[in-house]
Amino acid sequence: MSHIVYLQRKTNGPEAALHQVHDGFVEVLKGMAVHETVVENLDAAVRKSLKSSAFERRERLASANRRPEQVVVLTRAFRRNPDVIVEVLLRADGTCEGCGQSAPFQRADGTPYLEVHHRRRLADGGEDTVENAIALCPNCHRERHYGINYASDATK
Repeated sequence: MSHIVYLQRKTNGPEAALHQVHDGFVEVLKGMAVHETVVENLDAAVRKSLKSSAFERRERLASANRRPEQVVVLTRAFRRNPDVIVEVLLRADGTCEGCGQSAPFQRADGTPYLEVHHRRRLADGGEDTVENAIALCPNCHRERHYGINYASDATK
């Protein structure tokens, strides 16, 4: 909608057609939108599949759709402070602050690849500060979110 408002200001022309395009697009999105937690549902389905026999899985695979269904998911994101990210990455100096190993690879621009993780999640009221963040390699980052030693503790 903001694009339509922008074009209206620039063109001073008829905007009815633009509103029709917008409304049509919104209707298409509404038809595709789902109210589910896609990742959690997939995790639950994988756990269920693990409990099935190999025969049952092969039967389902034989009749499964080869092209996954697409859905539109509405999500919330945080506008992160880039200065926090830079300060944490500079502090780490290419070394994972979890395992102490060097970054696993270099980005296209030559900088070490580390991910900035918040000890207390932003979604749980954590602050976007240097003190609340650490630089982690991808393995340590996933472990902080899913590992048995960390998954139940949102402050690590």
